[in-house]
Amino acid sequence: MPEEGAEHAEYISIPREFISPDSVTGAHLYVHVGGRYVLYRSGHEPIDAEALAKLKSRSINSLYVLAEQRNQLEEYVVKHLRSVIASATDSAQASRVIRDATRAVLRSTLGNIDTIDDFERLRGVSDVLTDKIANSQSLLSGVVRFAEGDERLLTHAANVAAYSVVLASRIPGLSSDELSSIGVGALVHDTGLSTVDPELLYKPDEERTDLERYFLGRHPGRGAAQLEQAGVDDPIVLDIVRHHHGVADGEQLSLPAQVVQLADVFDSLTSQSRQGAPNGPFAALYDMRHRANGRFSPELIREFVLTLGSMTEVVADSPVAPLSRRRVRANASAA
Repeated sequence: MPEEGAEHAEYISIPREFISPDSVTGAHLYVHVGGRYVLYRSGHEPIDAEALAKLKSRSINSLYVLAEQRNQLEEYVVKHLRSVIASATDSAQASRVIRDATRAVLRSTLGNIDTIDDFERLRGVSDVLTDKIANSQSLLSGVVRFAEGDERLLTHAANVAAYSVVLASRIPGLSSDELSSIGVGALVHDTGLSTVDPELLYKPDEERTDLERYFLGRHPGRGAAQLEQAGVDDPIVLDIVRHHHGVADGEQLSLPAQVVQLADVFDSLTSQSRQGAPNGPFAALYDMRHRANGRFSPELIREFVLTLGSMTEVVADSPVAPLSRRRVRANASAA
C-alpha cells in the first residue's frame, strides 16, 4: 500500500542499477504503478539480488526516493558507487551508472555548496569517475552526452570532468592527488553559474545586454568565492574555478586550469545547447588549434587528439563520435 500522503510528495527518480544487492539505502524506495507511488522498501531494509532481478524481469528500471531524503540517497550513492560499477555487466552499463550518479549528486549539490560536507559528496563521486575513466578511457564515450533541456549545466559539468580526467591522466608527473583535484575542480568549475536564472543563462548571446554579459563573465570569481565560503581550501580546485576562462595578460595559466579550459571549450563547441548544429570533434579541435590565437597548448591538444583517436568503443550518439571524412574536409575548407 502507498504510504499515506506519499502520492502527493515530490520524488527523485533513480536507476535500478544504483541499488547494490543486500545494501541499506537509508532512504525509502518507491515504485510507480497505476499512477501512484507505492512503498517498495523501507530505508532500513536491504534489497537482495533476487528482488532486484524480479524488478528487472518486470521492466521496472527506475525506483523513486522522496526528495526530502535526497541527502541519504546521495550518501548511499557515493558509498556504493564503486561496487555498483564493478557489478556492471558491460562498459555501457558502467558508463551509464557513472553518468547518472554524477548528475544525481550534481543536481542537488552544485547550486547549494554551503558546507564542506556538500563539497565532499561531490568529491566522492568525482574520485570514482576519475579512477574509472583514467584507468579505462573507453568509458569516456558512454559517459559524455549532448547537453540538452533544463539540465544542460549538469551535463556540461559531467562532460568537462570526464574530458579533463582523460587528458590529465596522459600527462606525466601528475600525482593521484593532483588528478583527483583536477577531476572535482572540473566538476564544479561552473559553480558561479549554478544560481543564475536559466532564462538568462540559456539566452542567445546576441540577445544579452552588455550588463548581462558582464555579470555572466564574472562567474569564475563568484564560484571560487562561494567554495571558499563553504570551507573548500584545495588550491588546485580554487585555481581551476577561478581561472578556467583564462588569466590576465602576462600571467601564466596553471596546467590544471589549462586542462579544464580545453575540456570546457571542447564540450561547448560539440554541445547541442549551442545555437545551430554542434561541431563534430574534429572540427572543434581544428577551431581550437587554428583559430584560438595560441590560447591552447599544442601539446595538450595533441594529447587530447591522441586520446580520442585511440578509442575503440565509441557510442554512436556521443559527442565524440567521429564525423565522416567528407564532413571533416568540408569543415577544414571553410576554416
